[in-house]
Amino acid sequence: MKRNDKVQIISDQLPPSLRYRLASLIGKEAATFLWNANKRFRLDAPVLRELRAIKYSLETETWEIYIPQMIPRDPHFTLYGDASFLGGGAYSDELLFWFRIVWSPDIVAGTKLKASNPNYVHINSLEFLVAFLQEVATVVRLEGTSHAHPGLAHKFPNGFSQFPVLLNRTDNTPTEKWMNDARTNSPFARLLVDLHGQLLKRSPLTALSDHIPDISHFTLDEKLRLFPAESRTLLRPALLSILQSKAGATDDPRKSGTLRSRRLHFLKFCYDMNLRDDYLMNGPDFPHERRVATFALYTVALATGRTIKGQYIKSATIKQYLHAAASFICLFTGRDPRYNNPSDTKMSPDIHATIAEVERHENVPNKLEPYTVGI
Repeated sequence: MKRNDKVQIISDQLPPSLRYRLASLIGKEAATFLWNANKRFRLDAPVLRELRAIKYSLETETWEIYIPQMIPRDPHFTLYGDASFLGGGAYSDELLFWFRIVWSPDIVAGTKLKASNPNYVHINSLEFLVAFLQEVATVVRLEGTSHAHPGLAHKFPNGFSQFPVLLNRTDNTPTEKWMNDARTNSPFARLLVDLHGQLLKRSPLTALSDHIPDISHFTLDEKLRLFPAESRTLLRPALLSILQSKAGATDDPRKSGTLRSRRLHFLKFCYDMNLRDDYLMNGPDFPHERRVATFALYTVALATGRTIKGQYIKSATIKQYLHAAASFICLFTGRDPRYNNPSDTKMSPDIHATIAEVERHENVPNKLEPYTVGI
């Protein structure tokens, strides 16, 4: 059996997310073996060509960095952008530009393929592409003149800095890492990151990236709409800071996974009960009383062991299930389905009655059976 056939057999047994690492691992093992063998090996033409190209690059290209690019400095421009499976966009208040992109049908189709497909498009690549286009737009603006636009002349009366600093705000962690490091091991973004490095090489721009904690942009946009249109751009950074402070530290992956599982469990409950006419409960004719009643029925289901793992849980855990589902529904309705009225400080009596019975049952000594509706 040939070596490539063995590699293919091993690759087929790995999940798609790990297959791309197989070639590098085998390459490292082979390099270690050759280095320790203390023997001479004949190199073929492709390898020699690659080595000559690397040697030529090291000998002819200037490797330098200016002192201002080595010193941590405050950004001159801050850009905000985001991407989805349909398109992307970004804007800059300081540089007075914005853009919107709609992905081509080929890209949209690529996002729906399996990771093993060569035409697969990862969402992280789209996020980084939007960040890279922000960088391109900034370089184009910098290569012009600050007096080309009246607004720019007002913001930069002395012209642009000779070594400007760009800060890209993103909610995508890989984009933050690729932008700051200018390198990646991901096969999905290697070429884009290479373009990012080439752009920095031809420009005095220093491009940094900062991660925005996971905050509902729906909430941010909704709050911005409370203010006049001409004030929203100015108020956005401060309002974002308020929401970040309110949100606190980003949850760890385990907590986020638990929250997601409990929300999906509530949707499955609605599906099993044939409550499929409006999963988000935000229709114009959907009464709030029905939301409360649905959560009361969900409370009974949780109390009688219809949980994610089919286990009986304590009253405190039932409240956590309800909170996870209610916080999801609130994103679409603006009303907490656990309370009859917005001013209430206690959950609806229909919900509280079941939780109180579970708490009473927990305090029963030497109980022989779990809580049931009959009890």
